[in-house]
Amino acid sequence: METNKSAVLGILRTGTLNALTISPGEKGRIKINVCGRRFEIQRQTVLRYPTTRIGRILLGRRTSSHKETSTTPLYDDHDRETDEFYFERNPAAFEPILAFYTTGTLHIPRHLCVELFQDECDYWGIPFVPDSCCQGYHQQEWEISETVRKTNDLFESRSKRPSTNTEYLGSEIDLGPASRSEKLKRRLWDLFENSDSSRAASIVSIISSAMVIISTITLCVNTHPDVKIVNEDGQTSDNPKLLVIEIICIFWFTLEYIIRIYSSPSKKVFLCSVMNTIDLLAILPFYIGLIVENLNGGINDRFTDVRRFVQILRIFRIVRIFKVARHSTGLQVLGYTVRNSGSELGLLFMLLLMGMTLFSSLVYYAEEDVENTKFVSIIAAFWWAIITMTTVGYGDMYPVTTFGQIIGSMCCVSGILFIALPIPTIVSNFSAFYKDHLNKGKLQKLYEKLQTEMVPPTENGSKSSVLIGSLSSESLYNVTMLKRVSLTTIERRDNYRRRLSTVSGPLSAAGSRKVCPLPINENA
Repeated sequence: METNKSAVLGILRTGTLNALTISPGEKGRIKINVCGRRFEIQRQTVLRYPTTRIGRILLGRRTSSHKETSTTPLYDDHDRETDEFYFERNPAAFEPILAFYTTGTLHIPRHLCVELFQDECDYWGIPFVPDSCCQGYHQQEWEISETVRKTNDLFESRSKRPSTNTEYLGSEIDLGPASRSEKLKRRLWDLFENSDSSRAASIVSIISSAMVIISTITLCVNTHPDVKIVNEDGQTSDNPKLLVIEIICIFWFTLEYIIRIYSSPSKKVFLCSVMNTIDLLAILPFYIGLIVENLNGGINDRFTDVRRFVQILRIFRIVRIFKVARHSTGLQVLGYTVRNSGSELGLLFMLLLMGMTLFSSLVYYAEEDVENTKFVSIIAAFWWAIITMTTVGYGDMYPVTTFGQIIGSMCCVSGILFIALPIPTIVSNFSAFYKDHLNKGKLQKLYEKLQTEMVPPTENGSKSSVLIGSLSSESLYNVTMLKRVSLTTIERRDNYRRRLSTVSGPLSAAGSRKVCPLPINENA
């Protein structure tokens, strides 16, 4: 009686779930239909894993994670007569999932894509922990997929250029008929942010890089004793000729920063960017110093400390060199490689720290009785240990006893081994990221070329068209990376059209800005 009551309550809570016919205590088999292929499995076997999708169907539970809501269907259809549950999923991928219920181990068939199978496991609620026999075979595919994902995350905003139908600085908006000021902002943003958008943008990028190099050279030359000027009070000032060059560079940096912040679609995102913060630090010291110099005219004593602060602040001018990274793909990939190689760098620093502590302690006790030794403490020996492990060897500190020299030799060899362990992985990451970005850039150009060939259908509807609004260069890039497609331009276009044939049809809205029609020309 209590079972029937619970079943009725389950019907009320789940709506369409037939809890009476699949109550947890009932024995028998559950029938599963996956795209026409029928499977059967003992219900008690499924209930060994109650948090999976099929287990939740048997238990009458709708949700198991924050990704699902109480209205999320657990199955696509249910035949009450045959008590068969229908799922619109991949039947080939369901076979190893069904085997997981009986064996408890997950095996990936070699003919299945790893990402596809992982998505299927997420859908069925199976933990994606393949058996060791499958990990080695699919390791390369996992690495390719992970590299593609990381590269996409890095250069996603870089490839999204503001136009009438694209995303603008990572914010998907319906631009529609833009105003004149909005069009101007988009053009300015393209001009200063996307060097590949036009020839003028390439020229601006070259000028900006040249200004960074010139200002850095000016900063270095201005510190030479034969160039810098010393005032009567002993304070140094910039050479007048170099100061003119400095002012020109600062004027360009200021103009560039103002235009970019004006044309930015999101001021908050712009101001929170690390590179934009560096741009601001590159120009602020000049204006602060200029203000202080003008105020310092008649009250020297009061502003002595302020002038010293300004002299220290001038050091920040050297951060201009990082502005080059804005126009260098290699430097951007290098920075991303460092950010995504945290475990390898952590291992490197940990090994160096352990070696530094060990060998500095040993060399201290080996050299402490030597007269006029420089190893006066373990802390003082830290410098020697780091320099020796990195094979720099300045020669300012060195052991003289036999035991100390043996320790020094061990320290040098250990340092080579410590550094050699994680460095190849970091280099491999950089090479993979850089290569994938170059491939993505080529495919981005191909995608833009295809867009230029897209012509709307004629008014009489004589040409059929293909809607490609839902297909982005991101999906094209994934196909190219995983399948290594190597086709000519014409072959790529034809292959591109064939993949889109399932969504062919007339343009629904004549003035729609969401989609682009592509005519199918059999003679192309």
